Amino acid sequence: MNRSESSKLFYKFFVPSIIVKGLLNAAILALFIAPIVGASTPVLADFGSSPSTNCSKGYKWCKKKSKCVYARCKAGRVWSASRCGCVRQSSEWMTDEDLYLEAVSMAKSGQYTDALDLLRRIKDQDQAHILTYIGYATRKLGKLDEGIKYYHKALAMDPKNTLAREYLGEGLLTKGDLAGAKLQLAEIEKQCGKTCHEYKDLAEEITNYTAKLN
Repeated sequence: MNRSESSKLFYKFFVPSIIVKGLLNAAILALFIAPIVGASTPVLADFGSSPSTNCSKGYKWCKKKSKCVYARCKAGRVWSASRCGCVRQSSEWMTDEDLYLEAVSMAKSGQYTDALDLLRRIKDQDQAHILTYIGYATRKLGKLDEGIKYYHKALAMDPKNTLAREYLGEGLLTKGDLAGAKLQLAEIEKQCGKTCHEYKDLAEEITNYTAKLN
């Protein structure tokens, strides 16, 4: 076999083999590196926009399964998303995320005092999504001006917080400030258009309010 034939065989059989092996080694290396990189990446404290806050009534977020599951806790016990089960309300197993998610669930079901109790247990309360729900529960308990102050604090931290703007708009309507509510609606539209639920909910509240004036 001459040199020319040897070169042809080399490029035909050995070069593709070398390339494939190189790609396989790179893929294997990536599998080992990914967990290391992931472990060094800090977990964001802001879990306010998690899909875990959108479970249907009667369902709770299970972090292990990454989905909503049917759950009902007995009196004195609350749901822990991280443990995917009910624990004592004062349990040390409740993480800040657990406390927030359960507080949101309670607030949405009208348990405003219990929701506030859980929110107050969160170590770092100086977060926009937490302040939003502290304001919501506070406003629903009849402390309108105090609740609105929390909304403003949340928006000072995150002007794009459309939920805080929705709740602020609702609070302003309660005070009779229709113009202020419409301003919040316009700000929401800038962030997520007219299709997001925050826009739709506040728009409906404004429509109902103006209908009562006529």
